[in-house]
Amino acid sequence: MKKGFTRLSMIILVALCLSNFTVMATEPVFNIEDYSVCEDATVDVDITIEDFTDMISCQFTIGWDPSIIEISEISFVNPVIDNNALFSTFNNETEKVTISWFDMDLAGKTIADNEVLFTITFNTVGANLGVSMVDFLDSETKETS
Repeated sequence: MKKGFTRLSMIILVALCLSNFTVMATEPVFNIEDYSVCEDATVDVDITIEDFTDMISCQFTIGWDPSIIEISEISFVNPVIDNNALFSTFNNETEKVTISWFDMDLAGKTIADNEVLFTITFNTVGANLGVSMVDFLDSETKETS
């Protein structure tokens, strides 16, 4: 009888210890606001973040219509991710850019809600402007964290 009690106590103790190491991770939310731009113009599109708490990595792809806008540059990379952020090679013939970041320290980084993660500068192209969505492409590179 005493042996059964000890085994049950050990199971409860192990369960309690493991429950202390369980962390409820939140998924970060990446945002792109709507912008309007005229012909022969440049627009800076901010990618902002929410729930970026104790993050170790993230990866996603952003796409657009290259017949309406073309990428000029990526700038204003948030200092929290600046050292280890990788942006896929891009040119004016592509319609997407992939962003990958990994915290080499494995410490977990935090960025306050609604801060800019980075900015993409686009130029308008063509004489007949239409609408181009600048959006996340889950089919290319699934958002991860």
